[in-house]
Amino acid sequence: MHKFNIFNYAILLVLLNVYGTACKKASDINIDNNEDNPTTILIEETFEKGTKAAYTEATISLNSGSWIFNDALIGNLSEDKKNGISVVRLRDHGYIYTNFTTPAKVKSVSVSYAKYANDADGKFQLLYALAKDTAWTTLSDTIIVKNSTLKKLNLNVNITGEIRFKILKVDGSPTRINIDDFIVTGVKLNSQGQSNDAVNHILLGNPSNATYDIINAEDYLIEQPYFISSYNSSKGIANWVSWHLDLTDLGEAKRQDNFRANMTLPNSWFIVQNNSYSGSGFDRGHMCPSADRTSTIEANSATFLMTNMVPQAPKNNQGPWAQLEEYTRTQIKAGNEAYIISGTYGSGGIGSQGNITYTLASGKINVPTHVWKIILILPNGDNDLVRIKNDTRIIAVIMPNENTIGSNWRNYRTNVKAIEANTGYHFLSSISADIRSILAQKTDNL
Repeated sequence: MHKFNIFNYAILLVLLNVYGTACKKASDINIDNNEDNPTTILIEETFEKGTKAAYTEATISLNSGSWIFNDALIGNLSEDKKNGISVVRLRDHGYIYTNFTTPAKVKSVSVSYAKYANDADGKFQLLYALAKDTAWTTLSDTIIVKNSTLKKLNLNVNITGEIRFKILKVDGSPTRINIDDFIVTGVKLNSQGQSNDAVNHILLGNPSNATYDIINAEDYLIEQPYFISSYNSSKGIANWVSWHLDLTDLGEAKRQDNFRANMTLPNSWFIVQNNSYSGSGFDRGHMCPSADRTSTIEANSATFLMTNMVPQAPKNNQGPWAQLEEYTRTQIKAGNEAYIISGTYGSGGIGSQGNITYTLASGKINVPTHVWKIILILPNGDNDLVRIKNDTRIIAVIMPNENTIGSNWRNYRTNVKAIEANTGYHFLSSISADIRSILAQKTDNL
């Protein structure tokens, strides 16, 4: 038997210490996985893999992918402040940036930094660029590096697209700084700019060609795990909300009633609060219903974001609108699944106070004249787009946003073409043109 002597024990302690220091970085990362902002680690670069001993410009392969270094190297000296064995060292106008793009909705970026050895203070910035951009955009303020031990910069951000990141030393002096533990979190997107959750919710198409681009503020795509919507920042409400519904969405979770602002919207926009409709005579009317998301508390809670609400006349919201929602769920319980999209148009509704109201919150929230909904119903199965035929059932309604509305939802049935004429949207675009033409003109009569 091999004798485990004191020399072996000392070596083991050293190895465990090095391994633990190098590996602790991932375990130290905190991911905010709440229902409003589900995130995962998109980039985790600890600079432990790869070598670069000179400051000359070069492309190097790191654990996260290919990076460009200029006036930058991988340092491992005792004067380098680092977690683990290796760290980036920048001088002059040195920089490093990702030589790859990350298709994602980025929610947070963090990086650790410190002075090298006993050098004077230095300065750096974080920047980003989207795939279509040639210029870099500032992500952080200028950070003054005064500390001789690693300090962490944490940024909460809201950037969507194919993103690259850059760390730039901005003071231009020979002062050296260390950079370590670059971590990016968010939601991964596929080649169509959607998460896996989004694909199913808008399987029938994106009727307004909404995008994640912040510049597209009146048709801004918001993705939640439980529904997808096009948000209009100038109106303070969704243009439309789209979701898939089947039996797995219906469970025992109670109604959460936790109406709240959607804080994932860009900070420069007006953010609708839970009390923004107070005293108006209008309900906080769900687009995706609370009762369509009872599989978990998290799912139900997601429906109470104010970006899922519109100012809705109480007798509309609690009358034919609610009846249609319940009718849809009876179809699901009878062995079907549904693709649903609802929305609004116009400006000016009549609430419980009896007067025509055009806006709330000092003009920041539009009160629509009408609410509409399209429901495509299929027997449970797979390959849904292939299974949609000329005789597939489709329900379309347009309801006036007025408190004098009748109680029977069937009285407000119409066809998809009528909703397109009032909204300018193009529905069912994923369906073959011949079948789409027939379905768009059908008025349900069951």
